[in-house]
Amino acid sequence: VIAVVIFILLCITAIAIRIYQQRKLRKENESKVSKKEEC
Repeated sequence: VIAVVIFILLCITAIAIRIYQQRKLRKENESKVSKKEEC
């Protein structure tokens, strides 16, 4: 049970970090970002 909880927490933190980094990059490169780069 503990292993499952740890695994879920790691997944959530990884996703949160990715979203945070994407938001940072978007704010820094709003003028440089093109529509092609959007997923």
